[in-house]
Amino acid sequence: MAPISPVGWHKSSYSGSNGGQCVEVALAAGTVQIRDSKYSGPPEGRPIITVPSHRWVDVLEFVLRGRAGEVGMGLSIELCSEGGATLKSHDGTELAFTAAEWDAFEKGIVNDEFSAS
Repeated sequence: MAPISPVGWHKSSYSGSNGGQCVEVALAAGTVQIRDSKYSGPPEGRPIITVPSHRWVDVLEFVLRGRAGEVGMGLSIELCSEGGATLKSHDGTELAFTAAEWDAFEKGIVNDEFSAS
């Protein structure tokens, strides 16, 4: 898999088709961080979910298989009837994505855009 850039946030190349709103990910020391580009509040209050790098592949496999449920490490994925999804972390952080955002994320995973290795 092609690795995610270790500097800054990365979104799927397919995100342009939904107004640029998307799932964004970034590498940090031993982790992958996930956020929602449509958050409009102050940067210090921006909700972010952090996943250990060694478990990131589990998240990607859940998404590719269209699975809902507990991924592990306190992270769950809920799929919505209209095609969107909500990520929930053990600390109560929630990120809700529209069908277009989730679709762009899935296509980016298929296109090998979100590897942490």
